[in-house]
Amino acid sequence: METKSWKEIKDSVYGKKGTERRDELDRDFESFKIGLLLRKAREWNS
Repeated sequence: METKSWKEIKDSVYGKKGTERRDELDRDFESFKIGLLLRKAREWNS
């Protein structure tokens, strides 16, 4: 069984960086990370 990196999986499933589908995935992931950071900050300040 061949082991693939996360980058290879994203390239094969969502296309190379710069394609519309891949860029959408990257944007959504960045938004998700920011949301988690904001939630963590709010919990820390409560």
